[in-house]
Amino acid sequence: MTTSAKQRQKQIEKRAKKRKLAKQKSGGGEARLNRANTYAHLPMHECLVPSTLFESGIGSLLASRKSPTGQYAAAVFLVDVYCLGIKNAFFRMFDEDEYEGTLKPSLVASHGEGIYMNIDPSCFKKLILGAADYAGELDFSPHKDYQRAIPLLDSIDPTACAERFEYGYEGKPFYIRGPSESLSQARRIVEQLDRRCGAGNFDMLITTGPID
Repeated sequence: MTTSAKQRQKQIEKRAKKRKLAKQKSGGGEARLNRANTYAHLPMHECLVPSTLFESGIGSLLASRKSPTGQYAAAVFLVDVYCLGIKNAFFRMFDEDEYEGTLKPSLVASHGEGIYMNIDPSCFKKLILGAADYAGELDFSPHKDYQRAIPLLDSIDPTACAERFEYGYEGKPFYIRGPSESLSQARRIVEQLDRRCGAGNFDMLITTGPID
């Protein structure tokens, strides 16, 4: 290879290396922007909980922080306080129009006539962690994205909340089959409850057909 060819090759490799580094930096920055704990230092905006959560057994809970630029860092948790704990979760950044005009109305609509309460952040986190722990005692794991959403509450101390939350229904786990759970999934859940709690020590409601 001639000297000029070697020089061109080095220049090509150098440019390729620069592109690779730029891509890595860009990807890393984007990843950081999508990590909830990146925003855990921001002021808490609101922590919304359906007023009927412990009556219906399930609800979507919203915690958000507001950035100086007017964006909202929001974590949403679908919580089953009767049995399964954290059934779904996500973290996302929203601009004001999306947050106030789309996200919040969609949560309110999902609860019919239910009213959302803005509760203390310490109680919000205590409620979430308690639901996850209760389900964990029954060998149910939280949704895979739970660990991505919960860090938004990293700076919150749940022990500062004096309120007590009772999980289960009338002292027992109560499994209510959700619309996204197939009969086979419902069967596995009931079998797990049977193994963990024993027959007669939990209740269930299968609304769209028998398990067997």
